[in-house]
Amino acid sequence: MIFLDGSLGHELLERSKKKFKGTWSAQFLLKESHLISEVYDEYIDAGSEVITTNTYSTIPSYLSKDGLEDEMVNLIRKAGEIAKNTALKYEGKIKVAGSIPPLDESYRPDLVHDLEQSLEVYEVLIKELDPYVDFYLCETISSIQETKNVLESLKRFNSGKPV
Repeated sequence: MIFLDGSLGHELLERSKKKFKGTWSAQFLLKESHLISEVYDEYIDAGSEVITTNTYSTIPSYLSKDGLEDEMVNLIRKAGEIAKNTALKYEGKIKVAGSIPPLDESYRPDLVHDLEQSLEVYEVLIKELDPYVDFYLCETISSIQETKNVLESLKRFNSGKPV
């Protein structure tokens, strides 16, 4: 059995004294990134063998809600660095999963982008995450078309890491 971590965003919200709105998960990368490492450590202490990058909301559709779309690359890198640095403390026992989210709202197959639009965003996400992750984790993919988009993107831009 392999145990993955659990919810990162909700754990962060519970611990923070700040009350973020909008893209709160991405805002933690900018304003309270130390909490991300703390949550990872607690999941690891509880038995998790895999931690997942905090990149679920580092995509244009979410970031644009708070005018943060120009920060996409920096946020992805920071999320990767935090996860990788946390994993390194455990001397190879912890793996890092790169979160590959839907490109719009979760559980909304009616909002799935076409392949070309998906490739543009996933290329940035995958290339920026690649140095930090051991494998990729596709989260809340809601349709066959979205699955195809993600897999094609990973085929084109992934350096060969497992999915």
